[in-house]
Amino acid sequence: EEQWKTIPPWYKGLVLPWFRDQYLLGIKAWYLLGIKAWYFLGIKAWYLLGIKAWYLLGIKAWYFLGLETSTSLV
Repeated sequence: EEQWKTIPPWYKGLVLPWFRDQYLLGIKAWYLLGIKAWYFLGIKAWYLLGIKAWYLLGIKAWYFLGLETSTSLV
């Protein structure tokens, strides 16, 4: 309460509502859209496209190119 009284009125009138809006709209939207989308699109896509592609392209290519070149060198 005492700290609140020392805050300038312009700060209370402009900055705090902005922070409150940022919190309510920003963080909530960040949570709902950001984290949810990150989870559903990001992690799912990372899993489906990333790991699958890493597995299919990376390990396969590593297997075919790596082992084949090592056997051809020997």
